[in-house]
Amino acid sequence: MPQLQVTELEFEQIKTNLKNFMRNQSEFSDYDFDGAGLNVLLDVLAYNTHYNGVLAHMLANESFIDSAIKRSSVVSIAKALGYTPSSNFGAVAYGNLTVTPSPTYTSNYLTIDKSVLFSALSVTGSLSFCVDGSYSATKNSDGNFVFENIKLKQGSRVFNSFVADSQTLAGPFTVPNENVDLSTLLIRVQNSRNDLEVTTFFPYKNIIDVNSSSKVYFVDEEFDGLFNIRFGDGIIGQALEAGNLVNVEYLVSSGASGNSLRTFSSTSNITGSAESVGFETTSPSSGGRAKESIDSIRFNAPLHNATKGRVVTAIDYETLIKQTYANVQSVSVWGGEFNNPPIYGKVFISAQPVAGAIITDTQKEEIINNVILPRSSISVIPEFVDPDITYVFIDGKVTYNPQKTFLTAFDIQEAATTAIETYFNTELNTLGKDFYFSKAHDYIKDSSPSILSVSIDNGLQKRISPIFNFMSSYDIRFNAKLHPRDIKSTYFDIEISESTIQKVRLADVPDTSVKPPSYSGTGTMYIQNTAGTNLASVGTVNYDTGQMTLQMKVMSLYGADQTLKINVYLHDDAKDVSTEILTSTTIAQTSGAVFAKPSSNTVLTLDDSVNDVITGASSGVSIEVVSKVE
Repeated sequence: MPQLQVTELEFEQIKTNLKNFMRNQSEFSDYDFDGAGLNVLLDVLAYNTHYNGVLAHMLANESFIDSAIKRSSVVSIAKALGYTPSSNFGAVAYGNLTVTPSPTYTSNYLTIDKSVLFSALSVTGSLSFCVDGSYSATKNSDGNFVFENIKLKQGSRVFNSFVADSQTLAGPFTVPNENVDLSTLLIRVQNSRNDLEVTTFFPYKNIIDVNSSSKVYFVDEEFDGLFNIRFGDGIIGQALEAGNLVNVEYLVSSGASGNSLRTFSSTSNITGSAESVGFETTSPSSGGRAKESIDSIRFNAPLHNATKGRVVTAIDYETLIKQTYANVQSVSVWGGEFNNPPIYGKVFISAQPVAGAIITDTQKEEIINNVILPRSSISVIPEFVDPDITYVFIDGKVTYNPQKTFLTAFDIQEAATTAIETYFNTELNTLGKDFYFSKAHDYIKDSSPSILSVSIDNGLQKRISPIFNFMSSYDIRFNAKLHPRDIKSTYFDIEISESTIQKVRLADVPDTSVKPPSYSGTGTMYIQNTAGTNLASVGTVNYDTGQMTLQMKVMSLYGADQTLKINVYLHDDAKDVSTEILTSTTIAQTSGAVFAKPSSNTVLTLDDSVNDVITGASSGVSIEVVSKVE
C-alpha cells in the first residue's frame, strides 16, 4: 500500500487523495471516479474529512491563548492563569464644590455622598456622574459649604437582587449588564426577605487572607461576556445560606466617552430646591475605558500570572499599574541603586498618561497605597517621577530619480514626512524607547523605491513655561552632546536693567577652548535680537552634558505659544538618543530628584512645530527634495 497523504486540509486536495487511494486498490482499478455516483460519494467523504480537519484545527487553536480567536476561549485560558479581564471603567474627575444652601436648610454641617448626581455633556450626549465617597463640610463665613477636591465617577447607578437557593449557594449570579464598572461593585447579603440584617461582602484579593469565615466574593467573566459573582464554599470564603438575598449595586459606565470633560452641573437637590451649586473642575475627567480587549488579555494574563500577586521586579510594577489604571499608556520602573549617585531603598516609577488624560497626585497616591504597598517589600519605598518630554526634530534632504516613479517631488516629501511620523508612532512616543538615527534614515529610504539617497540632521527641543514678569532660574537638561553655535529659541520679550527688550531669542557663543572636532567645553547663553546681535548674557551651556542654566525675566511670548521652545543640534557623535542612564540632581545618596540623561523617565516624541515667522518657530520635520536622473 502506498504511503497515505494525511496532511492536506483543502477540500479539493483531500478529494484527489481519496481518488488516488482508491485507484491503487485492485477492486476499483477500472472505475471512473469522475462518474456521477462515485463523484458524489467522494464529495461526501472529502467533506466529512475536511469538516473534521477544520474542527480539530479550531479546537487546537482555541486551546492556547496565543492562537485563540474567540473571546470566550481567551477568557477561559486567562481564568486558569488567575486573571480576570477588566470591565468598563468610568472616567474620574476632581473639583471643588460650593453649595449655597436653600433657606430651609438651617444646619451648619453638610454631608454629601454617592446620592449627589451631576451631569456633563460629551460628544455622545449627556453623561451621569456621581460623588465617589462621602465628604463633609462646615458652613463658612459666607454662608456656603465648600468641599475641596471631591471625586466624581462617571456612570448610572443600577441595583440587582438575587435569591440564593440550595442549588446556587455559591452562585454564579450573573450581572445582567455588559458595561458594569466592577470597581464600583457593592455587594450586600440580606439574611432573608423577612430578616433585614445585611452583611457586606468584599472582593477577593489574596488567598492567604481568606478563610472559612471571610466575607469575600469572586468575579469572573462568562462565555457570553457578562460577569459572574460567586461566593465561598465554607472552606475558602464564607458560604451563603438558602434564602439569602444577594443585593448588587454598581455603576454602568460609558467608558472612554466620559473622558476630557470639564463642565459639570448638579442634577439633584442637596439642601433644597432654592439652593445654588457650583463645581470648579480642578482635574478634567480621565481614565474612562472600554472592557479589556482580546489582545490586551493575551498580553496581560501571562504577565499577571508571573507576578503571583506581588511586586518585586520592574515588570511586576508595570503590569499591575497598567492593569489597574486605564489612563496609563506606558510605565517605566527602576531601582534607586541604578541612579548615579545611587539612592538605596527606593523604587522609582514614571507613568505616562494616554493622550488627553492626566495622572493626578491623588491617583499616584492611590497607586502607591492600593496597588504597590500591599504587595511590595516593606523595606522598599515607591516614589513617582514625572515623565520628561523631549522633542526630536528632523531636518532632511532626499534625492530621488523621477524616472523611477510617478510621484512628484511634493509626493516624495509627503511620503518621507509620513515615514518619520510612522517611526515615532510605532517605535517611540512611550517611556524607555530610544531614537536611532539609522532607523529614521531607513524609514525615509523605504518610503519610495525611487529615493537614491537620504541625508538627515536631528536635534532636540525642550519646552519651558516661563514665569512672566519675574526673575527666574531655569535648569534645562538635554542630556546629550551638543553642537556649538546651533542653539536657538522662539521669540520672547525680556526685561534687562528695568527696560523691556522686545522680540529676542536665545543663542549660544562657545568659549575659545571649544574647538573641532570634539567641541568639548562650555559656552555662554545670550539673548539675541532679530538682526543677530548678541545683547546680554543670561546663562551658560555645557556642550558635553547638554546642561543649560538660564536666569532671566521673561515678560511675554509671541503668537499663541504657551511655552518657550529651545532647539539644539546634536554633535555628530551623538545622533542616537538613548533612554537608559540615570543621574541625580544632588550628591547625597539617600535622597534627591531624578533627572533623565536621557533616562527611564524620558519620552521621546516628534516635534510638532510648524514654521511661524511671528514666534520664530521652525518646522519639526523639514524635508528638502532634490531630483536626479541617473
